[in-house]
Amino acid sequence: MKKLSDCILIIVGDGNDMYYYKKYATDKKLDNVIFVGRVIENVDCYYQVADIFIMPCQGGLALNQAMIHQKPIICGKADGSEYDLVINGYNGFRDENLTPDKIVTYVEEIKKIGIEKMGKNSLSILFEKEILFEKFVERFVKGIININILGE
Repeated sequence: MKKLSDCILIIVGDGNDMYYYKKYATDKKLDNVIFVGRVIENVDCYYQVADIFIMPCQGGLALNQAMIHQKPIICGKADGSEYDLVINGYNGFRDENLTPDKIVTYVEEIKKIGIEKMGKNSLSILFEKEILFEKFVERFVKGIININILGE
């Protein structure tokens, strides 16, 4: 497995695989991994100290929150919003088959392109592309129509 010796990984959350990840970090003697656990209040402080936001699995609103904090994004399959929010090579990388080695590769690529530049691109996607809200409304309406059709 590739390593990023100049990075600290802060893991916020308490998903089903937390025990596995803690054991993995302990077994591999990874001293640059911090497990915070579930955070409900004041979660913004973690976005503020982060350079890059990584979301390997489900969760959509966290993407928006990271983008408001001008963070480049690395994400796996989320809730579908990642297709509108993450543009490969522009504000981060989206990969449905995300692995630890791929994360390292994407972090290295973001560092080459520029963390600050890609972070600003994240914010611009939220505020300069008016189509995002329109797409949300469009999907919502289609979902309601599909529910009505299936319910008949």
